[in-house]
Amino acid sequence: MRVTAASDLEQLQAAKGIPDFERLAVNDPNENVRWAALHALMDLADCNSAEVLTHALDDSSESNRALAALMVETVKSEKTCAGVNDAQ
Repeated sequence: MRVTAASDLEQLQAAKGIPDFERLAVNDPNENVRWAALHALMDLADCNSAEVLTHALDDSSESNRALAALMVETVKSEKTCAGVNDAQ
């Protein structure tokens, strides 16, 4: 039980950074920073980042576009995101 609580707390703390990751994923001039921010969003599995992913699909970097496309497919298939996907 303590392991689950610790994991949940880690996720809550990490979730505080989601708005910063979203901003960096689409606005930072450095493609490596955008990639790292996208990767962080993927690790956090935030279903509410769909708008950011849509913008990232038009990124100037091919690798960032590919990562965003993978993330879109993952979000669409995640059962935990079903309510979010249905609402969009």
